[in-house]
Amino acid sequence: MLFWNKGPGDTQLQVLIELLEKGNKYEIDRLLLQPTTTPVDYLPVTYDMLLKFKRPATSPEKLSIYKTHTKKNFTLIIFNLPWVNEAFQFSPLIINNKTNKVVGIMLPFNEIRPLLSNQEVKVISALGMLWTKFVIERRFV
Repeated sequence: MLFWNKGPGDTQLQVLIELLEKGNKYEIDRLLLQPTTTPVDYLPVTYDMLLKFKRPATSPEKLSIYKTHTKKNFTLIIFNLPWVNEAFQFSPLIINNKTNKVVGIMLPFNEIRPLLSNQEVKVISALGMLWTKFVIERRFV
């Protein structure tokens, strides 16, 4: 298991970082929510968004976690991507602490949106608003 219900612990976060840094599509596929009753066929764009966490072989710096926010059964993880050649080197992921799976970047992935309850979408959206606030404070203030 990668995560605890109260939010990810240090060991679980390190495992997640290692999987994202490798950028192996098969391992990333295992990180995504995949209900047993309703298989989800993720679009290539979903994988593309997650593959941007892959550390280039030329980068001496590693992916790191800048900050986390946990709300109910979900955690927003703000990653620092030091190899990004832009002024803003952060990117979010939202994790479901009960299923131990990635459910979105800033909002739920479109492919799983119909599988989530309205309450779950509200919690994920609230975490997305924290990400938006973080971006605004970093870029415009």
